[in-house]
Amino acid sequence: MPCLRARPNRAGSLTGSALNLNAVGIGIGAPEEIIGLVNVADILNGAVYLIFLTSVAQATLLRFLPAYRPTRPLEANTEADAAAHHGTEAEARNWKQRLGGFGKALAFAALVAGMAAGLSQLIMGEMAEALIILALTGISIAASFVPRLRRLQGGFELGNYLLLIFCVAIGMEADLQEILSASPQVFGYAAVLMGLALLFHYGLAWLFRIDADTVLITSTAAVFGPPFIRQVALALRNREIVFSGMITALVGYAVGNFLGLGVAWILEHWMA
Repeated sequence: MPCLRARPNRAGSLTGSALNLNAVGIGIGAPEEIIGLVNVADILNGAVYLIFLTSVAQATLLRFLPAYRPTRPLEANTEADAAAHHGTEAEARNWKQRLGGFGKALAFAALVAGMAAGLSQLIMGEMAEALIILALTGISIAASFVPRLRRLQGGFELGNYLLLIFCVAIGMEADLQEILSASPQVFGYAAVLMGLALLFHYGLAWLFRIDADTVLITSTAAVFGPPFIRQVALALRNREIVFSGMITALVGYAVGNFLGLGVAWILEHWMA
């Protein structure tokens, strides 16, 4: 797919952060230099947007969006925060149980990877990266409906850790000279695409009269994924929106690979 390898595809990133960005990059066969460069552009553009989110975003959006209406009184929020704090301490003490969850999650991940690879070999007769990515995503979504798997402790942290290892491996294979020579165009492309996506998000929020806090936390989920949900919620002084932000981020993880590879297919077949 030479037409795709010449330009980065950020559809996955904008619906699930770096996890989808790298998965989509592998699925379309993008060179390591391009994947590394788009990751750098994503980090730099994301840093600018994060400063906006944690500073003047709420005051700016309240000029044209309604304010958030709390569903619980302040006292209830305080009690819930205290309970969550004690729950976190108890979870930290159960490190053996968490370690066991790591092992089970890793074993299940290996099983899913083997199933996806076998499905690709069965259907295509080869290890087709795009099909493997989609199979991994589809099987994982189906497995998320199993209560026993959802209750595994440490699976999310383990996934993020493995993602960091993957990003380091991609970065080590990148050609720094090629990255520096191509950076202005790619950074500009990524910044424009992110800006248009945010304007589209804010425009729909204004059309449907969605409150400012919900818009900002779901935007955080779409651009950054789960890690920055709590930080932005604290900056907005609204802990109630953490749950909706986490749900949105996880949905973004689930659909990001399908959207990213779908956009890649459209670019290849309709815009070549």
